Amino acid sequence: MNWEDHAKRLLAQFRVTTNRFIGEQWFGNLVNDLKNNSSEFSQWWGDQEISGTPIGEKN
Repeated sequence: MNWEDHAKRLLAQFRVTTNRFIGEQWFGNLVNDLKNNSSEFSQWWGDQEISGTPIGEKN
């Protein structure tokens, strides 16, 4: 797996685990900071992909 695929998967998992904080000011500030400091995050955040944590053995 390449870096970009891995990063996108982690971002999708981040979105799922932080869903309960959407609408809270501190979370909006965090997302804005990440968007301002990472062109990849800014681009991918808009994709709105979600993913659960994979089940199984980590290699």
